[in-house]
Amino acid sequence: MRSKWLLSSILLFLLMAILFYAYGVKSTSMDPAMVSYGLEGVGSDIDTGNVDPSIYGLEEMPAANEAGDSVITGFSRSVALLMNVTLWIVPIITLVIGVTSVTADKESGRLALLRTYRVPGGYYLISKYVALFLSVSTATALSYGLFGTGMALLGKMQGVQLFMTFLILNFLLIGVFGALAVLLGTWSNNRMQGLSFALAAWSFLLFVYEFLIFSIIEHIPYAYKLYNLIVMIFLNPVESLRVWAIDQLNAAYVFGPQFLLIEQWGDSGLLTVFLLSSVVIIIGLTLLGALFKLKWRWQ
Repeated sequence: MRSKWLLSSILLFLLMAILFYAYGVKSTSMDPAMVSYGLEGVGSDIDTGNVDPSIYGLEEMPAANEAGDSVITGFSRSVALLMNVTLWIVPIITLVIGVTSVTADKESGRLALLRTYRVPGGYYLISKYVALFLSVSTATALSYGLFGTGMALLGKMQGVQLFMTFLILNFLLIGVFGALAVLLGTWSNNRMQGLSFALAAWSFLLFVYEFLIFSIIEHIPYAYKLYNLIVMIFLNPVESLRVWAIDQLNAAYVFGPQFLLIEQWGDSGLLTVFLLSSVVIIIGLTLLGALFKLKWRWQ
């Protein structure tokens, strides 16, 4: 909690909460049901080009979902941009705070002192991970909570689903990259090396991995492309959380008809189960890798 990054994180998350809410509510109000033009009793749309359909006696026929209501997503280009900002900022903040926390113990000699105690290395790693997760999560929850409470007291709290989706997205990102920060910290000898590892891992997971997927998927037979692509998405928590958040905002249509399976999994709850399972496995394997390295150094 003494980290100077946390105060900046609180202010940054507060600004992000305001932007998410403002753009989310604006997107919801500007996202009416899709309108097509046709004749009552005719099942096919009639394309009139740039000519006003009313000239031909055609009436508006708003599309409806299965429940008969228009589908309101609150998802727009602005919300997508803010989601990408979250996927960029939260990981790097978590990595910087976590890596510097572990490497600071090495540089100050605190880790050498802890080796003289009868404390297992796993206890040190778990305590570092829990402390990192709680501190960054507290900063996030405080920012979002203050803004959400203020809007609720004013009676203007709308778009709760979008608000909660981004809050959960932040927590999951902190959990995954907190474990990665501990791993990189155990493999680093000093802060500069740790920050270099953190920047390299952040760049790979957020930018390089997408191009890697595109390169690999081109060499896979068409019949196996879909499931292999989904597997590669779940191997990267950034991509899997992006897909999950878009589905939670009822905007799975942006993936196109080829990925109807994702929307079906979202409706049945399987997408959330798969996401949480992959996140837990990634965190577990990452901490195990850190424990292996720490035990090697502990000797």
